[in-house]
Amino acid sequence: MFCPHVNRQFGTLAVAQGLAETLRMRVETYSGSAPKGISGDWEEHNMRVARDFKRNRISVLACTNAFGMGIDKPNIRFTAHLGLPQTVEAFYQQAGRAGRDQHTAHCDIVLSVDHPRRARQLLDPNTPIETVIELVDDVEWDEADDVTRALYFHTRAFAGLDEDLQMVKHVLGRLGSIVPDKAVAFSWVGLSHGKHEGDAEKQASEKAVYHLVTLGVVRDYTLDWAKRELQLVLGDQEGDSMAVALGNYGRAYQVRRGDILQQEFARNAPADPTLRIVHGAKLLIEFIYETVELARRRGLSEMLQAASQAVTAINGSEVLKKRVLQYLTQTDWDVRLEEIGAKGGLGADALRLVLEEVVSSRHAEELRGAAARQLNSYPDQPAFLFLRAFAEACVTDPDWERVTEDVRAALAFGREKYGASEQDLATVVADLTSFVESRGRPGQRLVQSAILASGAGRPFQRELCGRLPPHLAVELVAPLMTRLRRTAIAHPHSGVTRHD
Repeated sequence: MFCPHVNRQFGTLAVAQGLAETLRMRVETYSGSAPKGISGDWEEHNMRVARDFKRNRISVLACTNAFGMGIDKPNIRFTAHLGLPQTVEAFYQQAGRAGRDQHTAHCDIVLSVDHPRRARQLLDPNTPIETVIELVDDVEWDEADDVTRALYFHTRAFAGLDEDLQMVKHVLGRLGSIVPDKAVAFSWVGLSHGKHEGDAEKQASEKAVYHLVTLGVVRDYTLDWAKRELQLVLGDQEGDSMAVALGNYGRAYQVRRGDILQQEFARNAPADPTLRIVHGAKLLIEFIYETVELARRRGLSEMLQAASQAVTAINGSEVLKKRVLQYLTQTDWDVRLEEIGAKGGLGADALRLVLEEVVSSRHAEELRGAAARQLNSYPDQPAFLFLRAFAEACVTDPDWERVTEDVRAALAFGREKYGASEQDLATVVADLTSFVESRGRPGQRLVQSAILASGAGRPFQRELCGRLPPHLAVELVAPLMTRLRRTAIAHPHSGVTRHD
């Protein structure tokens, strides 16, 4: 039984106790850290449990995802995930422990989604992390479902851009002058000025130090648990070293994004040494939230969609198995998408070539899997978001809300992060709409999604209107007229009247 965490309800200890009472048999636990209140050598406990499980001395085990790596037990007959797996890959790897002897095995997900609309909003890439934190914090632990429980831990790792940057500033306040090879030690206790306490404060402090390691400001560090302090050796922040460090970090995800990071730092870096470091830290943290944070939520979202589709299907087990395999299986689409990703930007012509080759629902399902895999690494890439939306619109049973989410995100990220012009964005939306209609699907759904997108003002709408056929261009009339009326009311001397 894979549990989402160690302590509280649904933790390994509580689940093991419940199973032992119900099954009237020995049930053991395995987790990376010991449950609260458990003393002794936990590493020795884990080693003993793993050994006994492999030797069939234990039949039932309640564990976290810390269990499984290196365990090759052929006769596992059943796995269950209590809660939402973090990604499709994680579910596949953990469920894949069962049935290695080629005999029948059962792999289940026990999942609660008490408020589907809330879950969709929380996992929507258009929802800022600050809104996610606020919504999750408003839910009492006993009233949470599996989506909010998963995001509770997510928001502890991603506490918000402003808070993460503030912790970097607190660390900088303890460093004094930045001199290469200078040794500095300070306690993490109280470093957050009351924002965190206990282990959470240690984690937030260490994360802030790690950001400075990435920038090259800190060369190395260690934790002294006895003194509860961080011990640092400082690096260099002179010349263009920080710009290069930022660029290299970004290029590990995507070459073009790394180049943009490096150029943006160099273009706007203050002369003051401390402000210069803060400027670099802000760019780094923003990039992490645009890539890593979004990718984590994207992983949860893809897993939730696959599980939800299986629940509503007659042959749910086969539907889930098919979705998992489509997500994981490499196809010719991957090569095409990797080429688009390597070029960076929107690539309207390259996208059109991909759209032309989707001639069946099977092609759409394969493309959906390939786009989802790419988004796991590049969650803000507008080309992949557009392709994910198009593929979803063309499968047998499309999730139109997911289509809307991805179109809106593609337009927002295209403008804000990739510098796409209104003309290019309108061209891609018009192309998507045309190809969706040629596959027998309602093109107006895509047009409406584009109109709802943040930043879809009159310049974009005019460009889109000129590229759409009349029966779809009419979808733009209502929002354009609404904007004109608002302009006439707000600016009565603008030359626009209420009757225009």
